[in-house]
Amino acid sequence: MNTMKDLKELVAQQIDDTIGGHMFDLTSENLTVTQMIGVAEIDGEKEAYQTDGTILDSSHRFWENWYDGKVTQFSTFELIEAAIYLLVKDETLLITDVYGEDSDLVYVEVDHTPENHVNTSVRCQECGHPAGASVEFLPVSPNYTLQMNITCAHCGESGVYTSVLVKE
Repeated sequence: MNTMKDLKELVAQQIDDTIGGHMFDLTSENLTVTQMIGVAEIDGEKEAYQTDGTILDSSHRFWENWYDGKVTQFSTFELIEAAIYLLVKDETLLITDVYGEDSDLVYVEVDHTPENHVNTSVRCQECGHPAGASVEFLPVSPNYTLQMNITCAHCGESGVYTSVLVKE
C-alpha cells in the first residue's frame, strides 16, 4: 500500500533525476511542478505536456495501491504538490539562493539520505529499469530490523522489504 512517504520518495527521485544539481535563474525560469518531476520539458512550453503513463496520470501503477484508493487526475497533482511541500519542509529538497536572498539564482539539490539510511539502486523486477532503494536499520529491542524501500520512478512499482537481524 502506497502512502505519502512512498510518494515523497518517488517525487524526490523524479526531481533529482530532472533538476537535481542544476542552477536556475528565477527571473527567466519559473519552474512548474510538471517541469520539476520531468513531465514537461524545462526549456519547452510549460503547458504542453502529456500525463499519460506519468505519475500525474490517475491510472498510473503507483496510484493503484494508494492507501485510500480515491485518486483523480486533479488529486494526483495536489498530492504531488503536497509531497514537494513536505520535501522542502523536511529539508530533503533543498533550493538554495546562490548569492543570498536577493539573488534570483538558485541551486536545486535532493538529499536522499536521512540518518540510518543507505541509498543504492537495484533493477526493478517489473520493468527492468533502475529503481531507487534505501536501506534503513531500525533498532527493535533486542534485535534490529533491516528495511529496504524500493521505488521505481519509471513504472511506479514500490515496496518495502524487511528482515529481522538477530545477534548471534
